[in-house]
Amino acid sequence: MSESLKNFRDELQDSLLTLLWQQWCVCGVQGHAGATAPWCIDPEILVLLTCSIGRREPRMFDEMLDLLKSMQGIVNLQRLKTIARTGSFGGKSVLPAVAGYLDKIVKTKIWTNAIRKDPESAASPVPLFFFKDGRAMESFGKTDPIFEEYGVLCGPIVLRGLVGPFDLRHPACMLLRLRSFLGATSRSGICLYLCTHPNSQGENPSRIAKEIGHAQRAVQNSLVSMSKSGYITRREHARDTLYAITPEMKKVLTQDLKAEPLWCNWITIGGLLEKMWVVFDSKKFLEADPIVQSVTLRVIVNEYKNSLPESGLPVTLDLQGHLEGEEYLAWVVEKVKAIINVLIVG
Repeated sequence: MSESLKNFRDELQDSLLTLLWQQWCVCGVQGHAGATAPWCIDPEILVLLTCSIGRREPRMFDEMLDLLKSMQGIVNLQRLKTIARTGSFGGKSVLPAVAGYLDKIVKTKIWTNAIRKDPESAASPVPLFFFKDGRAMESFGKTDPIFEEYGVLCGPIVLRGLVGPFDLRHPACMLLRLRSFLGATSRSGICLYLCTHPNSQGENPSRIAKEIGHAQRAVQNSLVSMSKSGYITRREHARDTLYAITPEMKKVLTQDLKAEPLWCNWITIGGLLEKMWVVFDSKKFLEADPIVQSVTLRVIVNEYKNSLPESGLPVTLDLQGHLEGEEYLAWVVEKVKAIINVLIVG
């Protein structure tokens, strides 16, 4: 096993946990984290990443449950379900248990109506939490009955009830603020996207729908309705219809923020980073031949290299020339470090 790759595995995991802590803390969770960059948070992707990477940090997972309990309606459950179903996020495996737990303690069926238990899920229970080196945390004494009902083993979950309000003036929380005002619908995502693309001559509904992760028909219908308010402009261009937010409306929505909000397509960025984490977390991968490692990583890079330039981050996966083996590994490592650095530092 290359010691440098093992060190990068540890560094990548620590950086991702730091990023998740930053975002949860600015959302109202009690914890210690550095300043959060102004990239607008995507609540659904934050939940999914915490349901995978966050399982290496039990307190973070518990704080997530506490926040979701106290902020009912801030998560778009249909969008969460769709991304979990169509995407490759590993957190979808424990999502039904999270839904079941939240509905039991709040006494609703909102979560479980949207996110149902997979009838084909594994018969043998799986551990919920893991040590940072990947070893499963064995539960001691009693197990949490709700999670066990969903085939997930952990000790009794005890929520501290210390979640506070999210930071209204932090640009990272702009989508949370819009959802609190407009509801967790496509309209909030549309406003966020248009506010963070003010210099555009306008965007078409299909592009907006792809970027914000909502159904195109819903986005199209919302834009047509919203444009009647005068706050969203509509113009015909060639065979396309383009929409933009008026400068006056953007100023109203962003004038008291601490900084300019930055757009980030977390569906793309989160998917890329989680896949990289899963690969580097594999002992089999770390012990493989550099040629085999480079082939594995090239598959992930090819999947995301076209969508990354449109994600909002000033990082690309364009490779000048052709690299193999250890040289390609080194190039990928530097690219992933650059992405993480931009997300954490801003």
